Amino acid sequence: SGEGLQLPKPSGEGLQLPKPSGEGLQLPCRARRTEIVFPRVESSAGTLTFATLADDDIKRKSLLQATLTWRRRKLHVILYQNQVTSHQMHSEWTEGNLTYALTSHKDCFYRGYVKGQRSSYAALSACEGLTGIIQTEDELLYIQPANRSMGTDDLHLAHILYTCEARQQASAEPDWGMGSTARHIGRRRRAASRPRYLEVLVAVDPTVVNELGSKERTQDYVMVLMNIANTVYQHHTLGVDIKVVVVKIIFLTKRQQGQVLTRNDAYRTVTQFCEWSSRQIPIGQPPHFDISVLITKEVLGPSGYAPITGLCNPGRSCAAVREEGFSTGFIIAHEMAHVFGLFHDGHGNNCHGPEFQNAMMASLVESKLNRFWWSSCSSQRMKDMVPYLHCLHNEPAVRMPNHYPLESPAEFSPELGRPYSLDFQCKMEFGTYFRMCPHIYSDPCHTLWCSASSQRYMCRTKRGPPMTGSQCGYQR
Repeated sequence: SGEGLQLPKPSGEGLQLPKPSGEGLQLPCRARRTEIVFPRVESSAGTLTFATLADDDIKRKSLLQATLTWRRRKLHVILYQNQVTSHQMHSEWTEGNLTYALTSHKDCFYRGYVKGQRSSYAALSACEGLTGIIQTEDELLYIQPANRSMGTDDLHLAHILYTCEARQQASAEPDWGMGSTARHIGRRRRAASRPRYLEVLVAVDPTVVNELGSKERTQDYVMVLMNIANTVYQHHTLGVDIKVVVVKIIFLTKRQQGQVLTRNDAYRTVTQFCEWSSRQIPIGQPPHFDISVLITKEVLGPSGYAPITGLCNPGRSCAAVREEGFSTGFIIAHEMAHVFGLFHDGHGNNCHGPEFQNAMMASLVESKLNRFWWSSCSSQRMKDMVPYLHCLHNEPAVRMPNHYPLESPAEFSPELGRPYSLDFQCKMEFGTYFRMCPHIYSDPCHTLWCSASSQRYMCRTKRGPPMTGSQCGYQR
């Protein structure tokens, strides 16, 4: 069977990240309590500004402490750097005959806990202020930057800290055939202690980009959601060390959106999205992702939908999720767990009753997902499944396989491109200020990526190789 997760429609239409102009801030839920706070972030080097947190100096930022006040009580949040992107991670989209890439150079994602609170945890982005979730012993808090006009400088940046009203909805359960993986599980196996890596391709449709205002802002927001999902999989109750790593974000065009999404039909949407995802794997090359996730603001029916089992099978290893604020990070984690082969608690197992209502795989899901945990049934099922999921065994590669394998035309002289550097070819392709993009890790002999000096992280390609004979290997 397939599993769809239903959450109530929040009072706001998703999350609108703050804009420098001072426009109103829309929260992704019906807020129960809201406070304006001014967090102080410190490292071993002393107090840091939020501008400092977003720069390229990684070493001194691997361990942070964020101090803020909630309900007149100070919270000291200890944060460890959380690697949720592979080295080759970038966002990609097409416009006409051009393909653009926006590279991700940010190492500002963290997970941690509230000092002195044993059952606490946190998943925060520090890329532009603090954005994400903080679970205290008492409640789940959401935090995001307020309008810039409310803060005096980068050291005293105002944030909105709030809680959401709890609501419950039942999960939908359409009928999808059981994948073949489950038939091979005949006995319990103890999962190996070494980490497993779940490499994720995220597809974002135009409704999300339109809501957030730009591709750059959408990329940052998607990474906040995936940081939350990774923190969920790092929770000790799961009993298996699974690291969620984003390898690529694809911004769908309107045409691509029409190919993969059918409103109010989650089953058909996931079926079409699985087919589309399979076509993203270059012919003759191994998949560079283990699972694909579609994020949309269109109505699917349930808030999320995915097949039971299918991981490592490109035709089934996919999920669709409706964007509904920060809780979307939990829904992504829930739906990906179905693809691992996990069932709802109480469905074919003994984990049923009110004590399981906050478990990650509960049939009745609280939209605030306060004090979440993995049930013993989910943990054991994951331990049973992981040894058979071969695609999780490899660490994310530094260099991604070429997306556009193109052979050089036979009629061209093999020495044609020798006199011309890749920088020169970029200049001729796109204009005076363009050079070879240093931030795309596909083989430059196969696909020429270029970027302007004023936008060095914004790369583009015409999906062709450099001229035959070009000096194009790595370090050339």
